[in-house]
Amino acid sequence: MTVEQWKILIVLWDQEKLTQQELANRTCKNKVSVVKLIDGLERREMVVRKLDPADRRLKRIVLTEKGRALQTELIALAKLNLKQAARNIDPTDMVVCKDVLRQVIRNMQELVDENPG
Repeated sequence: MTVEQWKILIVLWDQEKLTQQELANRTCKNKVSVVKLIDGLERREMVVRKLDPADRRLKRIVLTEKGRALQTELIALAKLNLKQAARNIDPTDMVVCKDVLRQVIRNMQELVDENPG
């Protein structure tokens, strides 16, 4: 499981049946990259592509049972990793760090929004 595939799963755990373009938008990636990530997840039997009944040109990405089952395990692992990463860091410093990183993400998202495609 790559970090990039993990990001796709996180979005799908929150809301399934998104299109590849919707996944690209939510993960701030281009559609070509998302298609390759979905291909990998599909090979690992974690997701399937299903035709949209209202618009057969669209494919919706749906979690398999295997993909859903990974949620508990991977989130527990992520929490363990975060705990390790924050070890020996003052909680106040961590709050400042997170605030700064959130602003960096907002700044980058503005750039993406201003220059779509």
